[in-house]
Amino acid sequence: MSLVLLSLAALCRSAVPREPTVQCGSETGPSPEWMLQHDLIPGDLRDLRVELVTTSVATGDYSILMNVSWVLRADASIRLLKATKICVTGKSNFQSYSCVRCNYTEAFQTQTRPSGGKWTFSYVGFPVELNTVYFIGAHNIPNANMNEDGPSMPVNFTSPGSLWDPNITACKKNEETVEVNFTTTPLGNRYMALIQHSTHSTVIGFSQVFEPHQKKQTRASVVIPVTGDSEGAMVQLTPYFPTCGSDCIRHKGIVVLCPQTGVPFPLDNNKSKLGGWLPLLLLSLLVATWVLVAGIYLMWRHERIKKTSFSTTTLLPPIKVLVVYPSEICFHHTICYFTEFLQNHCRSEVI
Repeated sequence: MSLVLLSLAALCRSAVPREPTVQCGSETGPSPEWMLQHDLIPGDLRDLRVELVTTSVATGDYSILMNVSWVLRADASIRLLKATKICVTGKSNFQSYSCVRCNYTEAFQTQTRPSGGKWTFSYVGFPVELNTVYFIGAHNIPNANMNEDGPSMPVNFTSPGSLWDPNITACKKNEETVEVNFTTTPLGNRYMALIQHSTHSTVIGFSQVFEPHQKKQTRASVVIPVTGDSEGAMVQLTPYFPTCGSDCIRHKGIVVLCPQTGVPFPLDNNKSKLGGWLPLLLLSLLVATWVLVAGIYLMWRHERIKKTSFSTTTLLPPIKVLVVYPSEICFHHTICYFTEFLQNHCRSEVI
């Protein structure tokens, strides 16, 4: 009984057609089918797309590749389809050209997948350089006969350039050394720092910099010995990325004098002078404010005492003074002056 069931299962599996897959390989020249005469050929592709993918090639290293995906047109001509050929032309500092032929492992029995979706395939393998324009063309095989226009689908793609900004700073420490600081990038771990003379572009110093791969940017510092005057010289920083090797974009900076230890810049000197005068200025303002408040208080108190004294004096009745003296004395005029003084200045009523 079990043997019968196994036989039926094998028969059912053999009855279900296997879905085609692709086997891709390089093909730089014309396809062999181009030399043959074909009465019927498959139609063109329905869609062609390109995107970038990153793949690891070694420990801490990676490469950027092109993922080309295409969709087959759902019509009866799909039964004639044997392969799809993809060619990529890159234009940058130099031109590159490569083609890949992807053979279908099985003949197509249906216009769409058994699940209902369209037939979609992809190939990952074309290397990508930074800041390069790519022209991708794809056509189905068998292709058109000689002197006939065959269906094909082109698409353009431009790879992005490096957005890395090293923010280079370089300063002359002394007559023999230059300190270079820059921001690293997770794209690579090897750099070349080169110092060229400002007038005749002679290399006066260089250094290789190795930084471990990190997930985020960090600041790196290197002290480079020089053989000439480095003030005003140009610093050239060259990264080594897997995608561009020794042809990566170089970044530049200028060597300036390093700030001396303990001697601030002119802007800092002005700030320090202002910081020295500021406590004295605040103390002076505090003293002036205290004196002003004390003066106002004393004036207010003086006016209050004066008003109180005046009101008290006005409320007191005049004092009656009886002056008695003999008429035969010889200083009669002195008595008169005294009584006048009492009456005018002491608010006294002389009797």
